[in-house]
Amino acid sequence: GYNGILRFDGVHFTLFNSGNLPALKGNGTGAMIKDSLGKLWITTQSSGLIVYEKGQFKNIQSNAELNYLYSVIFADSNNQIWGATTEGGWFVYDGNAFSFLEYETPLTDIELKAICEDKNGTMWFGTAGKGMLKYTKGKFTAFTTEDGLNSNWIRSIYCDSGKLFIGSDKGVNIFDGKRFTEIKELKGTTVNDIIKDSFGNLWFSSSEGLFRMNSKTNTFEKLCQENGLLHNDINNMMIDVENSLWIINYKAGLTRLKNSKFNSFTDRKGMTGKIANTICEIEKGCFLIGFNNGTISKIEKGNITEFKTKKKLNGIRIRHILKDSKENIWISTYSGLLKIKKSGSEKWYAPENGFPGKYIRLIFEDKDKNIWAGTRNSGLIKITEDDHFELFNTD
Repeated sequence: GYNGILRFDGVHFTLFNSGNLPALKGNGTGAMIKDSLGKLWITTQSSGLIVYEKGQFKNIQSNAELNYLYSVIFADSNNQIWGATTEGGWFVYDGNAFSFLEYETPLTDIELKAICEDKNGTMWFGTAGKGMLKYTKGKFTAFTTEDGLNSNWIRSIYCDSGKLFIGSDKGVNIFDGKRFTEIKELKGTTVNDIIKDSFGNLWFSSSEGLFRMNSKTNTFEKLCQENGLLHNDINNMMIDVENSLWIINYKAGLTRLKNSKFNSFTDRKGMTGKIANTICEIEKGCFLIGFNNGTISKIEKGNITEFKTKKKLNGIRIRHILKDSKENIWISTYSGLLKIKKSGSEKWYAPENGFPGKYIRLIFEDKDKNIWAGTRNSGLIKITEDDHFELFNTD
């Protein structure tokens, strides 16, 4: 994302960004992975590799080549961290130092898309246009369409029962170590992610919906918009501790599949917009969702209504919503900042009334109850309890 790191503890959201987290030089983040020790590893677009351990964020960085990381990360069975940078190539971090991998072609010229480890500890890498690479004992072996892959554009790799499932822009190959076969049910489909649930079923996210392969019968079930899916183009997935499947839809929000039922919210079901930028829980079980079209939807007890403000926001892009410790609601827009007090009274902060920023991207409250507004092009604005402004920028 581009707003930092958002943590949800089951009740409250906490935003960590460059304004309150020294480890972050910028707010661009990429992929996350948790290792077997419980450490959370995060790739960033300007701050290198970050680890979250014992309640603290720490920047793991040794040189400038490690500043800009791709959105791919993997923790192996020895808790080594594998990833790639735009400047230095592919790396492995063993907890003490980074080592860059070497190949016949400079790895800075090969975009890394997927990483996987098999039961023997062999590492497998999926690339954009260069096929799949096997890495063992310090040496690479390449597999391309000449060896049986259906495409050299690999998007996902998953190891299951000694076999590799390889998702590409043309479907899924299965590799048993000797030859490649193709899953006919997924042929021609772009497969972005592959995961396994607690029942042993494999799930495939694709450009045409969600596919589940039954672990007992090897039969496929397709879930798409026709049978309740929010959007057919799915990027990534994850399974939570309750065995719910969370689906990240391409530019169409988030969907949860729980107990064989989809829970999704769209304009077709009463939402006031299509492109949702922010969600805020203002009361237990009551959420505000801000949209690109300047409208706000309220979801409470499964009912969707429009949240109306006295200040007309229609057509103004809403970027972020925050409820502070005083129960004020702050709405960040690309025309200014709206504050709604618990009493219902509103105050509009914009250049026309002296506020030093117009394009407000996000809001944060610090421990001293100051409000911080992050802008697109005016820097950072601090709003004190007595309503004074202080601008921080490069000037």
